[in-house]
Amino acid sequence: MQITFIRTWDRTAGGRISLGAIVLVLGLLKTVTPASRRPVGQEALPYCPDPAEGTAAETTALPES
Repeated sequence: MQITFIRTWDRTAGGRISLGAIVLVLGLLKTVTPASRRPVGQEALPYCPDPAEGTAAETTALPES
């Protein structure tokens, strides 16, 4: 007795859907910025103003001798 296995349409469709999902995820990972990949719940980095924009050194001058 010989048994022959053939690929049915549902297994073919499932394989193509899985392959498409993998390609989509890999494509999205390449386009996502590193900042948006930060773990959930992690605070944003503190704001650091440009040194030319009103720093503490400009506002608190030392008295001249």
